[in-house]
Amino acid sequence: MGGFTPTRGSVIIFQGNDQTNTMFPLMTPDGPPRDLGFSGVIAVNTKKCPRCEHQAILRPRHFSDQAVASLVSWGDMDRKVVGHPICDDCHEELRDALIDHQRVAAEKEVAAGRARNRRAG
Repeated sequence: MGGFTPTRGSVIIFQGNDQTNTMFPLMTPDGPPRDLGFSGVIAVNTKKCPRCEHQAILRPRHFSDQAVASLVSWGDMDRKVVGHPICDDCHEELRDALIDHQRVAAEKEVAAGRARNRRAG
């Protein structure tokens, strides 16, 4: 493999074209990955996610200040994670938590409105 030995914390990504059977490197959110000197193989370093502590490719995530405050107050996000890159799985979990909490709040609002209407009617 051209002298490259994958190590713990490295990910090799192959992107291929089934029609031409060729391989080409992918781009990462931080720019082009380190070229290992042979076609179609790249290495992307991974780090420990500060939220779930799994080795993963981390990316900066942008939540509004209100969303971050809500996630912290609900216990879905620790304050130590705020402002730090997180993995895709954690981003998806936090996004789902925001959606679930919003849905529950909307259901409570509808139920409260029905109760007010019954009392008024």
